[in-house]
Amino acid sequence: MENKLRLQITEKYRRNVFINVVVPEGRLYEFDCILDKYEISYNDYQTLIEELSDEGFKVLFVDDNKIFEFEETHDIDYSLINEEVKENVE
Repeated sequence: MENKLRLQITEKYRRNVFINVVVPEGRLYEFDCILDKYEISYNDYQTLIEELSDEGFKVLFVDDNKIFEFEETHDIDYSLINEEVKENVE
């Protein structure tokens, strides 16, 4: 069983980026640790996507809405989109 999570990343100059990621059961703590590491580094969201992919997490969708507000901030949060992502059955 896997969960699909939506990340909301507020980059340094307040651009909200939404990323949907599939997190396998039992790997939420590992996923959370990657987010903590990313939050401290102030990198752009592409770095986070690369790191999640390298660690075996499936990135499904990215919306980098191109809207900037020039107030320095940095934040990251995630929420559950649905409780379960069913495996593809062939």
